[in-house]
Amino acid sequence: MGDEQTGKKILMVLPGGRFEDNSYQKVRQIMERYGHSVEVASSKPSIIFGLNKTRVRPDHFWKDVDFGNYDVIYFPAGIGAQEYFNDKELHEALRAAHEKGRMLAAIGNTPLIFANAGLLKGKQATLIFFESGKLRESGGEYTGKTLTFDGNIFTGKGPEISDKFGLALMKILKGEPLPYVP
Repeated sequence: MGDEQTGKKILMVLPGGRFEDNSYQKVRQIMERYGHSVEVASSKPSIIFGLNKTRVRPDHFWKDVDFGNYDVIYFPAGIGAQEYFNDKELHEALRAAHEKGRMLAAIGNTPLIFANAGLLKGKQATLIFFESGKLRESGGEYTGKTLTFDGNIFTGKGPEISDKFGLALMKILKGEPLPYVP
């Protein structure tokens, strides 16, 4: 493992519950396996549960975190993420991180957080198909691809491709091109 792979700081932002377990676990395992540090922030300071009962104790309350201190801010999928869809304070924090050049990553339904924050206007993105209309309404271009990387925003279609998403994110962090995934 070369130095170009290590030292990246990843912040995973989970809702207060009902996140999609695989999109959290698989991406976290891949990031840590390749030497990146991972911290978890949430809207709930105590133990939270995924849809399949994964237990996570967040490291931080998300409002106490400066997103600009991380290389990647990642939102795993899940119905619980709806709490962030219209959270203006979170949207402002994401816009500030985006302006600092931080990578924003989301999978499944969570790219809607970026869309509602105005971050996908004129950008290509993907997400679960039944939310594609909302992405277009926000000014984003729905690609329908499994993975889409535009600027410093990386989106994935759904939690079933969490392993591919994590491996592609690792490649992007190494400065390699996004692998072809149909």
